[in-house]
Amino acid sequence: TNTSAQLVAANPARQYLLIQNKDTTANVWVNFGTGAATTGNGILIGAGGVYEMTATQTTQAIQAIGDTASNANVVVVEG
Repeated sequence: TNTSAQLVAANPARQYLLIQNKDTTANVWVNFGTGAATTGNGILIGAGGVYEMTATQTTQAIQAIGDTASNANVVVVEG
């Protein structure tokens, strides 16, 4: 949504992370840790974009925010 929310809980065993924004027009920003995500900080995942962490990944919680009121097209894969 256009309000910051936790996308993924902290996971000390996380070894892989992929976040995909499948929306065709909306952007998503992600922020690591307990701080709220805003459209002015964090990592921008543009419409149709992917963010992948393979070698070094955070074990912190991940917060996300979009620039639309509703974006149900965000996919998270964690391992």
